[in-house]
Amino acid sequence: MGRRGAGRPSPEVSGRTPTYEEKGHVMRQLTVLVLGLLVCGCAGKPEAAAPAAAESVRQQFVPAASAPASPPGASFSRLEPVADEPGALWAQAWAGVGEKFPVQDHDGKTLFEVLVTDGGDERLAVTIHSQDGGQKVVLQRDNGVSIQAAGATYELLYTSVYVGPGSAAASNKAHLIVMTGP
Repeated sequence: MGRRGAGRPSPEVSGRTPTYEEKGHVMRQLTVLVLGLLVCGCAGKPEAAAPAAAESVRQQFVPAASAPASPPGASFSRLEPVADEPGALWAQAWAGVGEKFPVQDHDGKTLFEVLVTDGGDERLAVTIHSQDGGQKVVLQRDNGVSIQAAGATYELLYTSVYVGPGSAAASNKAHLIVMTGP
């Protein structure tokens, strides 16, 4: 008859306070019951959560004065290794129309410069300046273009950026990525 049938009436019948051991037994039974219902799907599925009132949105690139002003000048990173891709390197930059940024190796040596000459939310015109000369390239949003500079092939990308509630939905800086390697 198990532990509960040891001759004592159950707490429910006698009105006495259950012991710690009896409470533990009840909790184990309840836990097993709930887990069983969840595993077999009998507990029902919770209703889908209502979407948040404000979800992330793609930030618009607006080179005009109507976009929130960022500090003048481009911000950029040096070429750094890509995780899990031996030999691949990448850098990123934020630049507005009329701003330029250098593409530098890990030691800070400038390999070439990128000047943003024109554009808007869907396309960006840039000029690449290197020892090899200049190249004019038009980048479409989220599509890469291959260029030759400093003796190597690079991929330039004008990427989408998504921002959450409370962040500016427009910027006067475009996000660019430079990649090279296998």
